[in-house]
Amino acid sequence: MQISAVVITKNSASTLKQCLDSLIKVADEIIIVDSGSTDLTLTIAQEYSCTIIHTEWLGYGPTKNLGHRAASGAYILSLDSDEELSGDLIIELNSIKNQLNGVYGFKRLNNYCGKWIRYGAWYPDKKTRLFPKETLWNDSASHEQLILNSNQKITYLSSSLLHYAYRSKAELKAKTYLYAHLGAISKKNASKFAAVLKMIFSPLVSFIKSYFIKRGFLDGRFGLDISFYNAMGTFLKYKNLIKS
Repeated sequence: MQISAVVITKNSASTLKQCLDSLIKVADEIIIVDSGSTDLTLTIAQEYSCTIIHTEWLGYGPTKNLGHRAASGAYILSLDSDEELSGDLIIELNSIKNQLNGVYGFKRLNNYCGKWIRYGAWYPDKKTRLFPKETLWNDSASHEQLILNSNQKITYLSSSLLHYAYRSKAELKAKTYLYAHLGAISKKNASKFAAVLKMIFSPLVSFIKSYFIKRGFLDGRFGLDISFYNAMGTFLKYKNLIKS
């Protein structure tokens, strides 16, 4: 069965090559949906004979959906430009490629400051990334989700999807503030009273769950950073919602 890989990009030159190196071992075509890159992103994409779609930024889901509609394969393999298929995942995907049926998810292993994070809020970071072409993403401002039927079961593969998430604490902090802003937009119609309660209590619950219950402390200072900013993001999201 043919697989079309779809990758959205904007100034993704630092990570795109390793992403494409892994995809060419599984996908029958690779579609790049680019939102105005000014670095070497498009040059790299051309070296891999990718189909390139140029668009303004439409939001995560709608931008990805452009790639779905242009795909010729029956299945979509959706990756971000800072992700790559692990060697084991490549083998696993090729072993089931001719018998795909339904929707498939991966356990994403995140890299923070050069360390693979195996505990806390970031693991297992389950993502649904392989699905029939007609499946589309929603238009949420952040943390887009696939629109699935209630009877569609997700089969999780055993091998890991690798994600080079943040190279520094500064990057993590900046993305925390960005996603908090986008998260507030997506919840703009929520109750302000409920938002106040969640702003007070949810960050503490988030930190305890990540650092203690999910054993983020086993990742050392990296686990502490992640648990702290995970809680901070929750606080800022509801703070921004109250102010909006």
